[in-house]
Amino acid sequence: MDKGLKDMSVALPLVQDLRDEAMRDRHWKKLMRICGKSFVMDDKLNLGVLLALELHKYADAVGETVEQARMEIKIDKQLSRIETTWNGLAFEYEQFKTSGVMILRMPDTTIEALDDHEVALQNMMGNRFMGFFETQITTWKGKLSGVRAVLESWMEVQRQWCSLEAIFIGSEDIREQLPEDAKRFDGIDAAFREQMADACQNSNPIEVCTAQGREETFNKCQANLELCQKSLSDYLEVKKKKFPRFYFISGNDLVDILSKGRYPPAVQEHFSKFTDCTGAVDWEPDENGKLTGNARGCTANDGEKFPYAEPLHCEGAVEDWLNELMEHQVKMFRHRTKESIDAFVDLGREQWLSSFTSQHCLAANQTWWTSEVFTAFDRLEQGNENAMKEYYQQCLQGLVLYATMVLGEMTKEHRIKVKTLITVDVHGRDIVLKMVNEKLDTPTAFTWQSQLKFRWPEPDSGERPDLYINICDAQFASCHEYVGNPGRLVITILTDRCYITLTQALRLMMGGAPQGPAGTGKTETTKDLGRGLAIWVIVSNCSDQMN
Repeated sequence: MDKGLKDMSVALPLVQDLRDEAMRDRHWKKLMRICGKSFVMDDKLNLGVLLALELHKYADAVGETVEQARMEIKIDKQLSRIETTWNGLAFEYEQFKTSGVMILRMPDTTIEALDDHEVALQNMMGNRFMGFFETQITTWKGKLSGVRAVLESWMEVQRQWCSLEAIFIGSEDIREQLPEDAKRFDGIDAAFREQMADACQNSNPIEVCTAQGREETFNKCQANLELCQKSLSDYLEVKKKKFPRFYFISGNDLVDILSKGRYPPAVQEHFSKFTDCTGAVDWEPDENGKLTGNARGCTANDGEKFPYAEPLHCEGAVEDWLNELMEHQVKMFRHRTKESIDAFVDLGREQWLSSFTSQHCLAANQTWWTSEVFTAFDRLEQGNENAMKEYYQQCLQGLVLYATMVLGEMTKEHRIKVKTLITVDVHGRDIVLKMVNEKLDTPTAFTWQSQLKFRWPEPDSGERPDLYINICDAQFASCHEYVGNPGRLVITILTDRCYITLTQALRLMMGGAPQGPAGTGKTETTKDLGRGLAIWVIVSNCSDQMN
């Protein structure tokens, strides 16, 4: 009896386990083989039949069979879930611009399912009970790896085709320059359109991606697209060398400029990307009102207008006429700067301000300030001890005049111009006062040497007529880059120190690095120095990850 009870206490938990829903026919057959007895599995099966199997003798083997059944049901459910998911997934297509070609929208859900299910299948392969489902698992792995390979190739081909289609199909100029690649792209275009037309008939990812010949076609297209891309990059590099400002704009913008370059007004939208402030060029219209390639002037991003004294006709290759236009604009600016300096004394202050752009007013104002301080030093040397004090009073009178103008009625553009002149003149007044207080009597004193000094050489000096900027032992010719009417920062002692350091760095062909907390004006100070020298300042925000 004792033995019977002990056997029963082992057998009953095993009977309980065998009631598991995971048990299938194959598991019952395995149980019969283990126990060496057979029975019929139907609704008449009773407890006696199971106890007669003497399960207590085969406890470990029976436990193993139940565990196998449980693990297999999990694998079965996972495989069913994978199948249901992929039957429910669908690709979405959309038309690409006006080409009439339907392209694949980014299949985020498909890629997510791919990532999850490939990991799940990999885990199943590592399960020791996967034997019964091995064929199914291997089949699914093959299908999904095929989908991933095609999808990656497809998305890459599609991305490149979308960026190159407008270039090789839409731009006659580039087709002429790169005939072989244009022909190659025509073949890629035909193959891609054919594949997309076929793919649009079906939305199931597996059926679409495993279609016969699709992977080979996309791989071939990808290899040819890379050749087209390389030729295009080499072609763009040639253009960049001819007009170096192209190095600072994106590839897509550059391609757009090159494709529209035969008709100069079409390049209008890109001017602000490769100049400091030239937002647009004023093109002369013909008798029908259509814009021609005759440039009559330019407009700044802030709306200020600068008409050219002589128009320039732009035609030919885009990089050639852009070079000519930039040189012409510099020439017109140089000419206008000289006119502004000459008119500073001849015209009344109000008329002078409204006749010239902000940039030319500032240049003339600072040139005369420099000249008059040198005159005061000369008079000091000749024995007039109050020369600098007298000039200080003159500075105050100029500021009072500007202050009175600001209080009156004027346009927004005009007001910014006067405020900028006040900002610069207040600093000029402070420097003159400092030199009076320090009783300086020679222009070699550091207080004066450390200032930006503007000058236009005398005709008989032997120097090329241009606006020169001197600071310490550095000398720069103005680059005459159009900077518009942006206003200027208040000039502090720290600004002066930055200017000395950065101009010395420029003179020595080295770098300068203003350091300090965020938002304290390091970039703005550098940009302001750039406006002083009329040089193009490019600001790029570099993260720590950029090399």
